[in-house]
Amino acid sequence: YDVSETDRTAVRAIVDEIAATHIEPKDRAKAALDWVQTHIRYVGLELGEGGFIPRPPTRVLRRRFGDCKDVTMLLLALLDGLDVSADPILVNTDERGGEFKGLANPYAFDHIMVVADFDGTLYPMDGTRDPQLGTLETMEKGDIEFGLRMGGQASVVTRLPQSDYEVREHITDRFDLVAEAGVILYELTFREYGEDADATRAWITRDGETSVQSSFVRYLADIYPTLEPEGDLDWEANEAEAWTELRLRFRLSGYTADDRTQLKTRAYQLLAATPDFEGGTRSSPFAIRHPRNIRHVREYVASEDYTFTEGAKSIETDSFSFSYKDTFQD
Repeated sequence: YDVSETDRTAVRAIVDEIAATHIEPKDRAKAALDWVQTHIRYVGLELGEGGFIPRPPTRVLRRRFGDCKDVTMLLLALLDGLDVSADPILVNTDERGGEFKGLANPYAFDHIMVVADFDGTLYPMDGTRDPQLGTLETMEKGDIEFGLRMGGQASVVTRLPQSDYEVREHITDRFDLVAEAGVILYELTFREYGEDADATRAWITRDGETSVQSSFVRYLADIYPTLEPEGDLDWEANEAEAWTELRLRFRLSGYTADDRTQLKTRAYQLLAATPDFEGGTRSSPFAIRHPRNIRHVREYVASEDYTFTEGAKSIETDSFSFSYKDTFQD
């Protein structure tokens, strides 16, 4: 993974373009990552020596695709041209550092990426990801705890920083029970951070706003059968803070004052993230996707005809926590 003069020549035009439009070293490093993620398609070709040796940047730039070794080599060449200190780092995307607890073996790692070093602060950079929102500080860092950093003189087991979003999904359901007779006005705000936000932006870019809105309508109609969309999907992506926010509006009909029909709402994201278990004797723990931090708020606009009670509950274990709180005002 040493960058050669041939590699530097191959990427010089890209380096000059990035350097001309970005002043700060960290901004230049993120711009180099953006370039690779945007222009090079990730294709895993593990054939012959290509399963072990990265293909040179000249070939990758000509083909516009490559595997993890190839995009790592290209990203290292770009960072070298931008005077950013960086090394390749071998990781295991499933073990999260567990590969270092056993004997050394040739199958310990299944992925390679880049770690940039700014005065001792490390920033994982994975060129195989879809384009990422955020800066080096705020973008998704992944959940790989340890890797084998390959320096010029030695390879060192290195702890990688983790993303520290307070929540990864913040959903707010707002139900107005009194604004319009016989109808409940329902507003949904769906904000995601990091990897989830990157996936949502890619989804909208690939399939379009209409398709994404239709997907939400189909999903929510199972919970609220009379749901009808009102207006188009409204959304935004925050490039600096690495989040996306989707806003949708609906009408729920059939809730007349005389009928006093009950509205049963559901914290659907929390339920979707928690596995079901029915019957039998459990012999192993549930598997829950990590990391998974969700906050789901349900708001109800009501009149004095309604009564509410406050309450709270929490469940804590070493690896899982759940809590809810009911409050009311006015």
